[in-house]
Amino acid sequence: MSMRNMRWVRRGISENRRERNEQGLSVMEIIIIVLVGLGLMVAVLLVFHRFQRDNEVSQGISDLSSSIASIQSQFNGQSSYGASGTSLNALAMDAKLVPSEMIVNGAIQNPWGGAVTIAAATQGFTIAYAGLSQSACNLLGKLQMGGLLSTTINGTVLPGGQNPPANNPVNVDGACTTGTANTITWNLD
Repeated sequence: MSMRNMRWVRRGISENRRERNEQGLSVMEIIIIVLVGLGLMVAVLLVFHRFQRDNEVSQGISDLSSSIASIQSQFNGQSSYGASGTSLNALAMDAKLVPSEMIVNGAIQNPWGGAVTIAAATQGFTIAYAGLSQSACNLLGKLQMGGLLSTTINGTVLPGGQNPPANNPVNVDGACTTGTANTITWNLD
């Protein structure tokens, strides 16, 4: 083969490669790219959802702890928190005993948007969180804190102060239900 013919062959091969490269992606390659992209989006959404849930639980615990400390401080030295059943919500809002982010449209709400009820009890006072998801209920129901007399989950009373505590994972998980209709009431000194 002469030098001239070899140049024509090389030129032909180069043009074939260029034409293949200019054709673009095949349908199968596009489908694979779309599926990988969708997979990545689903993974990001799952991580975001878990982060959001963990953040709500952390905020719920922080709000609860802050409220308890403020209420106990407000009533320090007094013989009671008032007549059993007396709502302390108005006092808690007026005296800023609950974090400001919990007050929404003149009512106290938890991070899940459920109602928060604070009331005097026969012994101590109660704080109730309504509208909790099952996972939030399972986590918040296991809280142990100083002065805890009992934890009530959806009507099931789990006495506090026991060793081991009554609000252990088995008891709490059995009391929390699916959906977002769970209510936890903490009775504190």
